[in-house]
Amino acid sequence: MKEASSRQKPVLIDFFSFYHLLGFSMRFPFRKYVRNKLIISRFKPAIEKK
Repeated sequence: MKEASSRQKPVLIDFFSFYHLLGFSMRFPFRKYVRNKLIISRFKPAIEKK
């Protein structure tokens, strides 16, 4: 029983680290995309007025 539980722990850690990395890599491009969208939507009227 001890061997099985100790064997499962690294897999759990790997899964969580992978999940964290996935969320980390997905969050930043999305944030950048939203920020660019906000900047574009803010400056578009000024560009169209000229």
